[in-house]
Amino acid sequence: GYQDRLIDLDILLFRSEVINDSRLSVPHPHLCKRAFALLPLLELESTLRSPIDGLLYENCLAELSSDQKKINRIVGD
Repeated sequence: GYQDRLIDLDILLFRSEVINDSRLSVPHPHLCKRAFALLPLLELESTLRSPIDGLLYENCLAELSSDQKKINRIVGD
């Protein structure tokens, strides 16, 4: 489960690397379920694919429900 941590850093992707060990999973195992991570990622590279199965992350985003896609963009000065 979740625990209080001083810092929590999620690594979404690292090149085309696939890492699975007890302390780190790359790509992030829940990336396809998180619009707040997929939207900015796809703004940087719209044709990005999962290094595990080649699935387009654009397709992951399309499969999310409209409720899951409700996020607010905050733009600074």
